[in-house]
Amino acid sequence: MEKEKKKVLINNTIMMYILSIAKLVIPLISLPYLTRVLSVECYGSVAYARSIVSYMQILIDFGFILSATKDIVNIIKKKKSPSIIIGDTMYAQLLLCVIATIVMVIMCFCMDILKGYELFAILTLIPSIMSIFLFEYVFRAYEKMDKIAIRYVIARVISLILVLIFVKSDSDIYLMPIFDCIAVFVAILLVSVQMKKLGVHISFNLKRFLPALRVIKESFIFFLSDFATTAFSALNTLLIGIFLTKTDVAYWAVALQLVSAIQALYTPITNSVFPTMLKEKELKIVHRIMLIYMPLIFIGCGLVVLLGDWAVVLVLGDNYLMSSTLLKYLIPVLIASFPGLLYGWPCLGAINKQGTNTMATFVAALFQTFGIGVLLMIGQFNLLAICIVRGFTEFVLAGYRVIAVYKNKHLFVGGEKNTEINETNVNEMEV
Repeated sequence: MEKEKKKVLINNTIMMYILSIAKLVIPLISLPYLTRVLSVECYGSVAYARSIVSYMQILIDFGFILSATKDIVNIIKKKKSPSIIIGDTMYAQLLLCVIATIVMVIMCFCMDILKGYELFAILTLIPSIMSIFLFEYVFRAYEKMDKIAIRYVIARVISLILVLIFVKSDSDIYLMPIFDCIAVFVAILLVSVQMKKLGVHISFNLKRFLPALRVIKESFIFFLSDFATTAFSALNTLLIGIFLTKTDVAYWAVALQLVSAIQALYTPITNSVFPTMLKEKELKIVHRIMLIYMPLIFIGCGLVVLLGDWAVVLVLGDNYLMSSTLLKYLIPVLIASFPGLLYGWPCLGAINKQGTNTMATFVAALFQTFGIGVLLMIGQFNLLAICIVRGFTEFVLAGYRVIAVYKNKHLFVGGEKNTEINETNVNEMEV
């Protein structure tokens, strides 16, 4: 039985790595192409619109990837059907899609940087709305990470090929969200087949409005955490678009995409560990992962320092050399974000410390907000200063979560036993 559990964990980790590699490679193929066929100003507006959509995506997901996964895992343990949970979650997401659309339309016509790009921004939201029919939380709960990886790769390759063939200039950017819609539609078709094979059904009922609201309420703590985490990057992009230039937005967006590409190597670990930690609650699993991966992260950061300029110029062109400088200033983010992620939901979520995990995110978000506010007040709101604040913020987040985990280590498997042993030793010494 133990071997079977390890086999599932290893398989899920491998599949999530395949997914992360796809998330790394595919954008890195389209990124240099787009930076060469689009003007820097146009790319800045495109990146800005996508930044706003990332907020809307968080609103639509509303933490269900974590909360619904947890609920379905518990239902499966009881050998019951998760169909009602899935239906209520989908209902909740449909309600959130309406809210996201209204907010998106308002923002499009209020932001100066999006003038002339309103239609593009609204079209960019549609794939996020369609994504509610991918039911990723279902496949996570069943530990079928291979299904998530396969359909993502197929969908993104379709979108990538269409972009490379048809997008040739600034005037073609409206095709990009259309291609994304086509890709998501293909993924939805694959999901329908995969759900049938799993024997999973959806019980959707329009009369279950109140249960849908209850699902939103119960997932609110997860949403707050995800929203605050997104604020670290998306909020900076929004403010850069307001106070700086489209060119600065483009430089920042490219650097941030490179950081995200590197962090994509972290997520398969945390994603595959989360269901395992929910079941096993063994902190030693996290210890082993830290010992293996942190040295590799430091080596990777060293390569960024040594080869960053050369790689960026080679791939993106001379116009984006500034992005390499920003990437170097963001190295603290790369170092701290791995333990921040690993000690977050996989650890604190596994011992029902969702509030603590979210509080960590909020403390870090407040720290960043304060830092950005100071930069604005002293007239030093520039890209390099933003990178420094962002790095300190990531260390605050990671430090809070690590401390919280070890304060509650008695809640993990072996923790209570160790506590009892220590108490026994103390009593013997007193005697």
